[in-house]
Amino acid sequence: MKSLFATARVVLRLSARFLWAVGLLLLASCATVPQRSALEWMGVLPGDATMYISVLVPQSADLIRKTLKESGPAYNDVITLSDMTKRLLVSVSVQKDAPLRFAAVALGGYPSLLIGVSLSGKKEWKQISVQDGNYYLWNKANLQLSIPNGSIILAANGDMPALLSRYKTPVPLPIPPEVADDMAKSDIVLYMPQLPGGIGEASNDQPSAEESNDRPHLGVREVWVDAVKTKDGYVLGATVNTGNEKQANALSFVLRVGIIAWMKSTNVPDVVARLRAITVSPDGASVRVKGVAVSDKEIVPLIVTLLNGGPAGGNAGAEVGRGQGS
Repeated sequence: MKSLFATARVVLRLSARFLWAVGLLLLASCATVPQRSALEWMGVLPGDATMYISVLVPQSADLIRKTLKESGPAYNDVITLSDMTKRLLVSVSVQKDAPLRFAAVALGGYPSLLIGVSLSGKKEWKQISVQDGNYYLWNKANLQLSIPNGSIILAANGDMPALLSRYKTPVPLPIPPEVADDMAKSDIVLYMPQLPGGIGEASNDQPSAEESNDRPHLGVREVWVDAVKTKDGYVLGATVNTGNEKQANALSFVLRVGIIAWMKSTNVPDVVARLRAITVSPDGASVRVKGVAVSDKEIVPLIVTLLNGGPAGGNAGAEVGRGQGS
């Protein structure tokens, strides 16, 4: 009996020491969490991305979970992590003839030690050490995860070492103050400093005389979309900055046509009623769009449409690229 009690005391002592060590680890990780705003955390993401996304996760948890499920089984572990996340910051990079690249910063509360143990115990995940930290790699999906501390998770499908470096010293992104304000007020914000389809590379090209006569130069500088969660989906607004008032007037017409074309091509219900609620108006060198109601099912395809060059379609997107800087 004495030996039984002695064994029990040893087990309890060892358990207490283990819990104490875990507590120290968790406290240490909490103590080293850098205090930064959401905008400052955006500086961890690549500075040359096509689109930046800020999401308040609790309001859009169902949408995120569904999107991750549709991305394949490799993201099952990420779904669990998303339930612990408060804000998600994502960059998406689209380049011609290259696979889509993404990077993400998740802010929340995570059992970092348990996550590390769980991933280390799965043969499909490989731990890799680099100069600025460690991360886990799933080769099949090229999915990379890093847990620098209990409040931050980094994810990417490439170039995690650069993400870890910027985690230590973020590089401020030149995001307009209006975008930062929308990030504080809206549930989802999408910011595009350039439109896909050649905005950056085509901006230096000079259109031919025939193209100049046939097409307006829209001169899009940057675009951002804000979304506020409603019971049935989201209400979207958007701002598009151009080079001057003439370009903004031309673009407002293109956007009206593009919104109608997008609704018809995706067979959204109640097109007429939805169009009545939408306003597209030039405001100096900008165009403001308000009142675009979309369901949870429609918002993800809309994001894909934006990544493909916007509701106005590929031709309009290409022409916008030619007009930049004109």
